[in-house]
Amino acid sequence: MFNYLFPNGEAHLKNFSPIDAAFGDYVLSPAYELICTRLHVEDSYFALKGELSSADDETEGFQANGFYASDDFYEFGLRIGLQEKRMAGILHVFRQDRTAVRKLLDHSFLREDLKETYRKYYLERLEMFNFSMAGRNRA
Repeated sequence: MFNYLFPNGEAHLKNFSPIDAAFGDYVLSPAYELICTRLHVEDSYFALKGELSSADDETEGFQANGFYASDDFYEFGLRIGLQEKRMAGILHVFRQDRTAVRKLLDHSFLREDLKETYRKYYLERLEMFNFSMAGRNRA
C-alpha cells in the first residue's frame, strides 16, 4: 500500500526479500528502495500489477473505475490469508492524510516544484485509495 500511495514503480517482487528468523520461520526484510519513482521516470501505474494476481482477480471496483482503492487491497489481504480485523486495521493506518508526510516533504532536499508534484501524487493516490465501492469504507 505504501508503494501505491507514493507512486513507486520499482516495487517489484525482487525488492521483497525473506529473512530466515530465529525459530525457522521467515519474515520480510526491512523495506528498501522506497522512493517516488514517478518524480524521475514515467513508470508503471502500479509496480506489482500482474505479479501478485491476474486480471481474473481484479475486483468489481477496479473494473468499474480503472484504479485501485482500499477495497482492492482488502480483498487481496483476505486472499493471502490475513484476517478481516487485521486487514481493516492496516487499511485504517494508510487511509489517513498524515501530517508527517507533509512535514517530511517540506524538509526534504527536493526542489520546491518537485515537493509540490510529490504532494500532488500522494494526495491523488490517497483519494483513490479511500474510494470505496458502494460506500463500504472499511475502518
